[in-house]
Order: sequence, then structure tokens, then C-alpha cells
Amino acid sequence: MKSVMVLVFLALLAGSVSAEVVMSGHPDWSPVMYREGDTIVGIGPNLATMIMDDIGLNSTCKYAGSWQDVQELGKKGTVDLIVAAYATEERKENFFYSEPYFDDPIGLFAVKNFTYKNQYDLIGHSIAVTKGDSYGKDMDEFLSVFLKDELITVNEYASIEDGLTSLQSGDSDLLLYSSYSGQKTISLDRFKNVKEVAVVGSQPFHMLMSKKSKYVEVLPLINNFIELYKNNGQLDHIINSTEKHAGL
Repeated sequence: MKSVMVLVFLALLAGSVSAEVVMSGHPDWSPVMYREGDTIVGIGPNLATMIMDDIGLNSTCKYAGSWQDVQELGKKGTVDLIVAAYATEERKENFFYSEPYFDDPIGLFAVKNFTYKNQYDLIGHSIAVTKGDSYGKDMDEFLSVFLKDELITVNEYASIEDGLTSLQSGDSDLLLYSSYSGQKTISLDRFKNVKEVAVVGSQPFHMLMSKKSKYVEVLPLINNFIELYKNNGQLDHIINSTEKHAGL
């Protein structure tokens, strides 16, 4: 019955000339999503665009500002679909999650040598993070609790570049960020004294459909296509080709 309702819904949308799914994502989280000019490209946008094409919907993946900006626009329904995000309880208040499609390792970066065995090794250090980002439920909760107890310092920055600069200046001891994107950024000449000292975890990426989007009914189809692409090898092809384009 649900599939019939979705087909009727799509038929009604097809009659609207202006029908277009507005998508966006993090501007600096390569290779899953990152900015190129006025668009967001990467594994997430490529996968989402292919799914929308197969469903029969027009779509665009726009650069919509900072990661915080994108999430706020998603809450309002101005952005229909965020192409990739970790699952958090806070985000579930405003978004429906798709099935996961990509596992993202989380890296710990530093200028000086640092031995990491578990989260408690972070106590007593200043940690650089980027505004609006999650590092998985366990790490987010750890940072929140120990920040409240004043056992660690958390410095928030607008971009990965600002976070890395804080390592070089000594304002921060450590930086949490996507392992893939962080490795790419520290390959730039000005950050070559920074190194990844540990991978502290891995989180699955989901697509987020705004609860205020008029396209919310297509989420079951999105999940069906994610499963189909996993099984027929198309998802692996998207990931491999996108990583090459991103220089990873």
C-alpha cells in the first residue's frame, strides 16, 4: 500500500514544472561531500543525484554555506535533503534518516607525537573541533561531560583550516576531524608539520530528509535504491570513482 501511495505522490509531483529536490551538504568533508564553486560534490551528492534520477525527480546539490547553515536550512525545509550526516538524537528531531551507505573513519591530528588508546587519553588537553560537527555519539558525549567537568578544553572553529592553524599556534593540542578529509588537507604545504596520530572511531553516513520537505514520502524509495546499489556494485563504483576525483 505504501508503494502505491509513493507512486501517486510522484505522479502528482511530476505535474509540477518547478518540482526539484534541493540538496546540500558539508562544504569540507571530502570525499563524501565538499564544495566546488556553487555546488556540493562527492560520494553523497553523486549517490543522491543518481537516486533522484532513477526515481524520476529533478535535483540540485547546492553550496548553502557552513555546515551549521546547511543544517538550519534543512530544519526549515529550505534544503530538502542533506546528502550525508552521522546519526544523532538531536538531528532526529528535524530529519528522517536513510539507510547507511558509507563508513567514515574519524581521525585525531596533532603537531607533536601523541599516543591514543582510548578517550581518557584526551583528558587534560585542548581539543579543536569544527562547529556543528559530530564525531559519533560516544565521542560527543565524552567531550560534553568532560568539558562540563573542566577536564578538557574544546575549541570550536569555522573550518578545518582554522582548526589546523590552532594546532600550529599551540592554541589546541589535538584536532578531531574526518580522517579522509583531514589527511587531504594536511598534505598542503602549510600544514605538513601536522600528522594524523590515531583513528578514534568510525561512523556510518546517512542521508537526512527534512521533516518539512514536500518530498519526505520518497524516503522509502531512497532506501530501496541504496540497498539496490549496494547489491549490484553501483555504490562501490560511485565511491571508487569519487575518491579518485577527490585525489584520495
